[in-house]
Amino acid sequence: MRKINTHKTVYLVDDDATILRSIALFLHDHHYQVEAYSSLAEFKKNLPLKAMSVLVSDMQLVNESGLELQRFLLEENIAVPILFLSGNSQAQEIIDALKNGAYDFLLKPVDPNTLLTQIEKAFTKANLQSQIKHAQQNWASLFQSLTEKEKDVAQYIKQGYSNKAIAEIMQVKPDTIKKKRAQILQKMQCDSLPEFISRCP
Repeated sequence: MRKINTHKTVYLVDDDATILRSIALFLHDHHYQVEAYSSLAEFKKNLPLKAMSVLVSDMQLVNESGLELQRFLLEENIAVPILFLSGNSQAQEIIDALKNGAYDFLLKPVDPNTLLTQIEKAFTKANLQSQIKHAQQNWASLFQSLTEKEKDVAQYIKQGYSNKAIAEIMQVKPDTIKKKRAQILQKMQCDSLPEFISRCP
């Protein structure tokens, strides 16, 4: 019995039942969980998407287009890597899709192994983006743990002000700023000033 990777879901949208079934079976055989839909309306009914997912959609759907699907996701602030498939798309459609953030555009008939490779790369990108988002949320939370005065000092530090300059602005002793700087780095879990500057919201 094959082991399905329940942490990675590929959403398929294609109005060609044969292609939809073929790709779904292929991806199942490569241990992906698959959600397959024959229309944009059907896909919308099953939102929200699972946390770690990639979307593979035909560009030319009956009475719909992949660009409409992409536009809907952008409007709803749904971030997911999109791979478009098409046999007869216009150059402008491809340009618009990629310009609006599509991960890739593959021409039909698509080579299954090429599709698999691009899906795996898309998941790698999605995982990296998820890690970055988590880290940013963590840093924002740590920043909120600072006192108001520490936040003020932090912003001056980020702008490149020296301890002496900050002390003059805040009308305190340089040693006071030096201590606050150390406290800020500790609270933000930073080992160095460059690391703090890169983390500070």
